Amino acid sequence: MTINKETIERYQQEHPHKKKGKYKFKCAYRSNESEFKCIYYIIDDTLRTAEIFVDINITDEIDVKFSEKISQDEKDCIIDNILDLILLREQYPSLLHYSLYSQYIESSDRETFSLLPMDYMDILGYIKYHQGISQKTIDLFYDIFMPAINRLKDDKKYKNYLASIVLLFNTINYTYEWNSSHTNYLDSEYQYHLYYLRVILKDFYSLIDDFYEAASDETFMIIENLCLNPRFALFIMVDYIKNLLKPSENQDALYQMLKNKYHFSDDKEDKNYNLIYAYLSAIYRQNHEKYRITVKEILREVIKVGITYVNYDLDLALGNAFLKSEGHELLIDIFEEDYNTFLFNVFTIESLPEELKNEVREKLCQAVVFFAGRMDNEKFRMSSLEQITNINRLLLDNYRGWYQ
Repeated sequence: MTINKETIERYQQEHPHKKKGKYKFKCAYRSNESEFKCIYYIIDDTLRTAEIFVDINITDEIDVKFSEKISQDEKDCIIDNILDLILLREQYPSLLHYSLYSQYIESSDRETFSLLPMDYMDILGYIKYHQGISQKTIDLFYDIFMPAINRLKDDKKYKNYLASIVLLFNTINYTYEWNSSHTNYLDSEYQYHLYYLRVILKDFYSLIDDFYEAASDETFMIIENLCLNPRFALFIMVDYIKNLLKPSENQDALYQMLKNKYHFSDDKEDKNYNLIYAYLSAIYRQNHEKYRITVKEILREVIKVGITYVNYDLDLALGNAFLKSEGHELLIDIFEEDYNTFLFNVFTIESLPEELKNEVREKLCQAVVFFAGRMDNEKFRMSSLEQITNINRLLLDNYRGWYQ
């Protein structure tokens, strides 16, 4: 059942191509001894999704069929990406034969089958290819996956349990950005997974000492994955993590491993500064001052997303959760430090507590004077004009009676 790696490696040597194309990977599965079926997609300027089906056959040669006509350059990018993914996939052992995916999904007696972590990712690819991506299809996958990893956990097969979670995190598409002439859009497939990932991560942290004792590398890989994807990580941990992080000898060792790679620093220019490491460390070490500093950095990230992308509802909910627990005064602190009036385009003045609204108005009036003073400097003229224009709009929209 092993794919012909020599053919792939020879093809890659003969066709060196490491550019990134416009089409993004959606899903794939192995359909027979030598063939993989894949879907790539693109989101256009009107936010409509266009898919392209790609069949790649790997024997002594590589043969690729595309369902749509696209440029040769885009074809090369897709082929290059598929081959990399196939080689990565082949690094992991599996048990379930490709001809049995459908039968296994439809089976009512899955508990009698003991699969390996990669098998579940293969099943996810098969489901996405044949049934599309929706809450219904992702629910179907977790109907299979959740009982399976819970059995692994209950049987104390912690290495396979953790490896399954690591592979799941690496498989979900949550980093794609789509840019057009008039809008920027963040891919939202990961939203279908959030409920289940919250449950998984909560279970993980509930037994983190046991996991670290049995499989320290896999435990570290899960935390590192969170560190590498801060926006995604916060979505699945913010509502419970403070109640689960408790000092222990094993977690001290885990945080030492993280400390060797990431910095818990006030210097955001430090290339090794990591938001999630700073967030978790502040909670774990019960450092309230560092925690508030880190929360302000999280709010800055929310503001950046809100200014940049059209779909930021989850980010806004995340920011509001922190403001509810830590106080809306943090927005005043951020404004005084950054003088970025567009934060009030994301966290609207209307949504602020009444007792802060007059203070915000005073801060905006002070900001007008500040930016007006910079208008004589050509370097800051356009950005200052942009801020003054935004201040006028904010004052007119929120303090109309006073403004007039």
